[in-house]
Amino acid sequence: MVEASVESVLIKIAGVGLMPDHLGKSLAEMEPILTTLNSKYGAHVCGEGGEYETCTLDCPLFYSRISLEKTLLTHHNESSNIAPVAYLRLLSAKLSPKPSSVPDLNAVTVPPLLDAESVKTKLQVGTHQPPSLQRTRTSLRDTTNRQSSVSECGDWVVIASIFGSSSSISPDNIEQTLENEVEEVFNTLEVLLAKSSLTFVDIAHINLHLSSMAYFSEVNRVYTNKFGTSPPTRACVANPLPGTARVMLDAIVRRPAIDLNHQDRVALHVQSRSYWAPANIGPYSQAVMVGSKIFVSGQIGLVPATLTLPVPRSFMEEAVLSLQHARRILATFPGPQWIESIVCYLTEISHLEQARMVWQHTSSIHHIHIPVLFLEVSELPKGALIEWQVVAGTDQSSADQDQDQDELVVPGPAYVSLGQPTFYACHSRPSRALTVIGTLPKDPVVGIELPPHHATYIRGFHTARISAVEAERRIRDSFGSRQDQKVDDCALSLSCVNSIGLNTGPADLDIGFYMMGVLSQ
Repeated sequence: MVEASVESVLIKIAGVGLMPDHLGKSLAEMEPILTTLNSKYGAHVCGEGGEYETCTLDCPLFYSRISLEKTLLTHHNESSNIAPVAYLRLLSAKLSPKPSSVPDLNAVTVPPLLDAESVKTKLQVGTHQPPSLQRTRTSLRDTTNRQSSVSECGDWVVIASIFGSSSSISPDNIEQTLENEVEEVFNTLEVLLAKSSLTFVDIAHINLHLSSMAYFSEVNRVYTNKFGTSPPTRACVANPLPGTARVMLDAIVRRPAIDLNHQDRVALHVQSRSYWAPANIGPYSQAVMVGSKIFVSGQIGLVPATLTLPVPRSFMEEAVLSLQHARRILATFPGPQWIESIVCYLTEISHLEQARMVWQHTSSIHHIHIPVLFLEVSELPKGALIEWQVVAGTDQSSADQDQDQDELVVPGPAYVSLGQPTFYACHSRPSRALTVIGTLPKDPVVGIELPPHHATYIRGFHTARISAVEAERRIRDSFGSRQDQKVDDCALSLSCVNSIGLNTGPADLDIGFYMMGVLSQ
C-alpha cells in the first residue's frame, strides 16, 4: 500500500506493542514499528490478525484527498497496558481537491505477477519439452467401509479417515444431503477431539478429500461455521472415495502450551486481496506454525489480485506461481526453516515431468534436495492444474526441544535415502521430528529401516490397480518390518488416486505415503 501511494492512517489498535499515540499515524510512518513488532512478537505487519485497522485518506484513484478535521481518541475500558485497545473516532472531515482532477492511473504501482526467481524457473524449464506420459485407467472401485483412527504422541494428536454415514449406504438408498454429511463428519471430529480434551481451535491442519469438486462451495458453507479467526490450514483435493462417501477428513492437532506466556501457535490468516499471495478462498489459514512445524495450506496458481487462474491457461505459469505463493508464505515466519515434506497434486499425468523440473530448478537455486510425492487426482479447487502442499520445520518452538543444554544443538534437516524408490527426511535436533515420504513397489514387501521412533500419522495413497485393504496391508507390513517400529496404533488414512510418482522414475507406482512421527529419545 505504501509503495502504491495509498495513504492510510491507523484508526484502531488491538495488538501487542501498539500504543494509543500510534493512532492517526500513516502506514508509511508505522512501517518500521510494525516490522519490529513482527520480529519480536509475531504481530502481522499488515494487521491480518486484527492488530490494527486503518482508514484510507488518499490514493492515486481519488479525485480529492480526505482531510481529518476533528478526531477523538477513545480507550477501551478493559484494555491492558501490554496490548491496549483504543480507536480514533472521526468526528469531522472534508474533501480537499487534488491539483489534477483526473486520477493518474500510471501512478498505481502494480508489481509483476512472478518474482525474479519464478521468472528464472519459468524461462529455464519452459523451453524444455518433456516426453508425454500415459497411464492405464482401471475401473476397480473401493467399497471398503473404513473406520476413523486416532493416534497420540506427546502433544500431537492425529485423527484420520473421518467419513459421514453415507459411505456405508448403497447408492440406491442415499438420501442424506451433503450438508448433513459434512455436519456428521464434524460432529464425529468434535467427539473424538473431546476424548483427548481438545477442541476445534487446537487443530493445526486438515486434509480434506471430496468425491467431486462440485461440492467445494457447499462444503465450505458448513466448514466456515466451525472455526474462528485462527482456522487450521487445509489441503483440498477431489478423488474417488469409498462407497457413496462424498467427504473424508484428516486432522492434525496440537495440544496448547501449558505456559500461557509462551505463544505456541501462530497463524497467518490473510483475507484481503493484494499482489503478494492469494487471500484464502475458504475458511482456512495460509499457514500455521505450531510446535516445531509450519503447515502451509495447499497452494494453487491463483492471481493474488483477482483470485482467478491466469489467462490464457498455462500449466507452467500455474506451477511456478503456486510454488511462489508457498515460498512467500513461508518467508513471513522468522528464524531458520527447512522443508520436511512436499506433496504435489496434478490433474493430468502428462504434466508430471514439467512439475518435476520446476521443483528441481527451485531445489538447485536453494541448494536443497527434498523428496516430493507427485499424485494425479481427479480435480483441484477452482479447476487448477497443480497444487503444492508443503510442511516445514522450524526451531522457533521450545516445546519439543531436548532440554540437555550440554549438547550442541544444530537445528536443521538430515535427508537420507533409503534406496529406490523410498526416501525419508528427518531432523533429530532440536525437535526430534521424523518425516517419511516415498513409494512402495508392488512386490515384494520392502522393509523400511528407520531409527527408533513413534509413528503418529500415515497418509497412504494407492491407485485403482490394488484395493485399499491390500494397500493398507503393504504399508503396515513395510513400516512394521522391525519389532521396535510397529504402526498398529498409528492414525492411517487411504486415498485412491490416478497415478503416483517421485522426483525421478516412472509414475506407474501402486502405493505412495507420507508418514509423520517423532524419534525416540
